[in-house]
Amino acid sequence: MTYVTKELREDAASIMQEYVDKIDSFVGNVAGQCDELMEEIQRIQDEHPIAGAEHVFHARIDNLGELNMRFTGDETIYSMVYVLMRKRGFTPSSQMGADKKDSFSCWWTRENFPTIYLSFSSLVCERKIIGTRTVEEPIYEITCS
Repeated sequence: MTYVTKELREDAASIMQEYVDKIDSFVGNVAGQCDELMEEIQRIQDEHPIAGAEHVFHARIDNLGELNMRFTGDETIYSMVYVLMRKRGFTPSSQMGADKKDSFSCWWTRENFPTIYLSFSSLVCERKIIGTRTVEEPIYEITCS
């Protein structure tokens, strides 16, 4: 039979508290970095208004602990956010294609940090003619007798 001494219990409690403090510190650090990142994206949007459009920025942490951020803007804002993420050490799961600049989303990862899902939609949209088509329609004439 094994007996646990009071000193051993106190040591175990001390070690457990140390781990809890480290986890709490890590979570607080991650939360602080997420807040800073969201504030920086909001600042970028505020400094680059788009005439006739209102920026959108939403962020939430899902039940898996991932940070989901959705924002709008133009190509300049997207580029600035992309550079910001890279400077902070994040790596995107894919790159924006040259032919598709109206929207883009991907996962951003960094060691010892929750995954971030970043989604961008452009506010600068325009209607473009991409081709023509001929449609045959019946032509009617009204005659009265």
